[in-house]
Amino acid sequence: MKTKVLNFFYVLTCLTMLGLMSSCDKDDNTVPKKENEQTKEEEKPAETFEFDKAYAFGELPYLKHGDVKGADEFERNLAQRQKQTFPKLGEVYWGNAPKFFKGAKYTDDVIYGMMEIPIVKIDAEFTKMMTDAGFADYGTTVISDGNGNVAPCHIYWNAKLKIKALAYDAKHKDIKSIRSIVEFKIDENEPQTSQGDEPEETVILTDVTDFPDVKVLNEKYESLPKQQLIEMENALGLRYYDEEGSDEGKAEFRTKKEYEAYSNLNACMYFYEASEKAISFIALSCPVVKKVEDLDRKELNQWFAANGYTFVKKQKKSNAPGAIYANSAAGVKAHIYLKANGNCFIEISK
Repeated sequence: MKTKVLNFFYVLTCLTMLGLMSSCDKDDNTVPKKENEQTKEEEKPAETFEFDKAYAFGELPYLKHGDVKGADEFERNLAQRQKQTFPKLGEVYWGNAPKFFKGAKYTDDVIYGMMEIPIVKIDAEFTKMMTDAGFADYGTTVISDGNGNVAPCHIYWNAKLKIKALAYDAKHKDIKSIRSIVEFKIDENEPQTSQGDEPEETVILTDVTDFPDVKVLNEKYESLPKQQLIEMENALGLRYYDEEGSDEGKAEFRTKKEYEAYSNLNACMYFYEASEKAISFIALSCPVVKKVEDLDRKELNQWFAANGYTFVKKQKKSNAPGAIYANSAAGVKAHIYLKANGNCFIEISK
């Protein structure tokens, strides 16, 4: 028993001596900093990067491609978006202060501006912001993915910076408030305003009732009434619900292949506005109208009449020729307009 006690005190003594030696070693090797050296380190300014003001326009993303450090400095100065990381999008500057460009993502090749507004709702105020930044308005075309899903695509081009802006509907579901994005790409070439030869005259069906039921424009909804819209379209029987082309802010329906010869439309899109708790408008893709002369054809008037709409007046939309039709019984109007590339849309709203 006595031996165990002695051994125990021996171990404690060794450990204590080791601690003292270790402490001495640290004290011997530590060289105190001089007072002036500490002051210099504390006063050293943080490293900053200047962004090129020629590529900065209000709340638009910073448009100098590849200048990531300049983009960081621009966003810090803008102070309306904060860098966040999203599962599918990666690093994105995101905030609620800007009216149009809620988000921005920077890559070497493409700069993305992310917006809450749907593209078919681009108005004069947004276009003015783009033109003030040096982007000329080249109107609307249609983009399509490999599955045949279509969406409006608005085109702008900055001749000085040689940057093309493609605005189209986006489907980034991990940022739920996104409705669309604008891709800013370096492009030396001015966008084409016409393509190929004059299109042949198309067949406009005059007695087909393929317009959507517009009663949904007069209702209030807590969210997009997807199931109700599916039931409405199923009752009409011409179109099917396109899951890939839809999200929480838009329900897209495509014309069934077996009914393509029985409709003047190939797509119908319902856009939901959360702030209004309503479907704000319906966009229709109308491939049978391909040239300006088609807007004056009597068959077009007959088709609108068959769906309950009467001609009101001719009216352009974003410099695209078009016309207004009204459905007085339903209290809505339909604006049909044709872009220079031959793509036609109809927007139905209250």
